[in-house]
Amino acid sequence: VVFIFFHYKGIASWIMPGLVLYFFDRAFRFWQTAGNWTYVNAGDVRVEDGAISLGLDWADKQGAVPILPGQTIYLRVPRLALFQSHPFSVSDVSREEAAPGITRVTLHFKRGGDWSRGLAKLAQAGQSILLQAEGPYETALASSVLTPVVVMVAGGIGITPLLGLLRHWLRLGDSPCALPGHSGLLAARPRKCYLVWSARSLGMLRLLGADLLGSA
Repeated sequence: VVFIFFHYKGIASWIMPGLVLYFFDRAFRFWQTAGNWTYVNAGDVRVEDGAISLGLDWADKQGAVPILPGQTIYLRVPRLALFQSHPFSVSDVSREEAAPGITRVTLHFKRGGDWSRGLAKLAQAGQSILLQAEGPYETALASSVLTPVVVMVAGGIGITPLLGLLRHWLRLGDSPCALPGHSGLLAARPRKCYLVWSARSLGMLRLLGADLLGSA
């Protein structure tokens, strides 16, 4: 970027607006998430056959965007990386099993890189983990059009956003969703749903859980 100015000084008028917006966005997000710190107990992190399950207690703040299945949240763990935030799909949202004003959020991701392996080691050592959560951010899944028949195709850990949608339908039953912010695939349960999923390990398939397998 620096050497571009030696070739054409007028490039600043093209680059600076984007840089200003970027730094403004980062500063705003830093201010917005300054209080979003929480401790996760080792018991809230399960590691099984290459897959990690992480449970979070998400506070339902008044006026905030409701957290929904299939959305994306960013997690930052200072003990693993001081400035890195990693995105994860929400694979389950449960309000029935949590305290009033709290939503129980479950994330599933693969133990592959240094960050996820470090998180697994902290949990297996029985240590509490301090992390910061940012989001939620909308995805195309929530706004997709609901049809009578839905076909889902996933590979490996890519099943995570679909797991949240399947469990949402299971809890919803035949009633329409009454929570604000739910539309499209989240508004009601389709008449039929076909899931095509391939995984390399049996432990990955266990992510479906007894609740989904029993309703298949």
